[in-house]
Amino acid sequence: MRLPPPPTGAFKTWHLANCHCGALRYRILLPSLAAAAGLVSVMNCNCSLCTRNGLLNIYPLRNDIRVQLGDSEVLPGSSAFRKAKEEVLGYYVPKGAGEAHEHVFCRNCGSSVWVDIKGGQDQVPEGEVDQIALNVRMIHDIDVEDLKLQHADGKAWDPQYRS
Repeated sequence: MRLPPPPTGAFKTWHLANCHCGALRYRILLPSLAAAAGLVSVMNCNCSLCTRNGLLNIYPLRNDIRVQLGDSEVLPGSSAFRKAKEEVLGYYVPKGAGEAHEHVFCRNCGSSVWVDIKGGQDQVPEGEVDQIALNVRMIHDIDVEDLKLQHADGKAWDPQYRS
């Protein structure tokens, strides 16, 4: 699967986000999603995982995300993040898929928050960008009706995503 480019823009600002219960809090450096409707690709995928979880994904760079852990902020995938993640986050990795993406959800409320594209690998394959598929529904003050959605035929990626 070819990912959309990370959001770009002359003016980026931090957007707050959290799962439903607030156990997972984070912020993302993005242009205003409403103002950048044509510049930010918001993926509306028809695969079974995305449709059942209500995912509408954007693809920021990992370095543009900060996860709140106690009094500090860490990057997803960092050693500090890996130590603390089991307390709050759950993971689902589809079996048999050609790529081992980790679907990340809150253990407390079940909110689907993001998909770790590199699937817990320490290195991003050469020539690829280190992005996370982030569910825009977790971002504060986002009205989905204001977003320009791009359709993705995820059912065609692998037979398990068709059911």
